[in-house]
Amino acid sequence: MSNIEFNILLRDEDWVQGVGGWRCEALLIPGANLEAVYYNGEKADIAKVCIESSFIRWLGGSKPQEVWIRISLTKDLPRLEEQKIRLEKEKLNLERQKVFVDNRWKIITALGAVASSVITLVTTNLVGVNESAQIAQTPPRIHTYTGLLSIPENECVANTARKLKSYGAKNVTPVQRGIYATVDEYNVFVGCNEDIKAVLLVVSGPDDSVAKKVREEIRPLLP
Repeated sequence: MSNIEFNILLRDEDWVQGVGGWRCEALLIPGANLEAVYYNGEKADIAKVCIESSFIRWLGGSKPQEVWIRISLTKDLPRLEEQKIRLEKEKLNLERQKVFVDNRWKIITALGAVASSVITLVTTNLVGVNESAQIAQTPPRIHTYTGLLSIPENECVANTARKLKSYGAKNVTPVQRGIYATVDEYNVFVGCNEDIKAVLLVVSGPDDSVAKKVREEIRPLLP
């Protein structure tokens, strides 16, 4: 525990006639205590004043024109230091969480781009789309979904492959950190990434509404 002391001069302008005392806002500070009162160059009997909230009432007869008062503040410095350290740790944790979330979504966005590239590459190699057909086709409609990965990455890939086959998907093929498959004319990619604890689903195809429907049907199959 440590005490901080300071002096305040109270004049006529601080006097509140209706209360019969001086206004002293410093008394509202937590831990504030009135230690002494001085007037006419002498220390007054503390019994001549009465503390009421932020007012110091004068009980000693004729009111002095001005008084000096000494106030002490009792501070638990070790506790304040502990609170400061705790707040700094909380701030640091919040900053780390923000960086993690920002990085996570940057990686997820990048995964989406990679997934689209994988779909194009695997479609070309496995399904055998020729170059002229690729030029003539309309841009695919892409729908994505991102969920939280709660199981190991290898289990995610294995379980997803099995469920996609049961669903009726074709060309179910393991790729790096994921599974590629087709549902009729629609390409499906499911990515499993332990680094960011995320499952990424990408569905693309010629019709927007059908691509969205396929995505919604596959979502419950994800781990």
